[in-house]
Amino acid sequence: PQLSELFSLFDPGMDSDDVTAYDAFHAMSQTDIDNFINSGTVSMLDGNQEEKFEMIINQKMLSYFPSMVYEGYADWRRTGYPRVLVGDDTGELQGVAPRRYLYPKYEQDLNEDSYDEVIQRIGSDHMHTKMWWDANPDSPHMHPGEVEWREEPWIQ
Repeated sequence: PQLSELFSLFDPGMDSDDVTAYDAFHAMSQTDIDNFINSGTVSMLDGNQEEKFEMIINQKMLSYFPSMVYEGYADWRRTGYPRVLVGDDTGELQGVAPRRYLYPKYEQDLNEDSYDEVIQRIGSDHMHTKMWWDANPDSPHMHPGEVEWREEPWIQ
């Protein structure tokens, strides 16, 4: 199926301009692809078990792109791979990656009683609230370094 057909299943309100904008936002240039392939990252599994595991998860993350970003988030939450740098943030996240997504506003408005019950059970509707399935004691994962400041975006 075409991308527009897939989107019509999930959000019938999306028009062709929305689909084009989504596709453009997630686009990768041939140069980006070539640089990645030639970087040696996609060669062979080598190293110790943890290094091999990281390589597998990194490749798995690429296979999710662009339509399965939530699966990638779940794998990252579960494993800590790929190593993600989270920038300093003085806002709600305080420089820490979220543990969960927030409930959408329409859920609060259209299903208020159930929403209130869930929030009472989990403690709060905050991105750092631990969920029942959040069994990874190492999450949120430590940042593997400093976020590099760039004048230009990573992918152009």
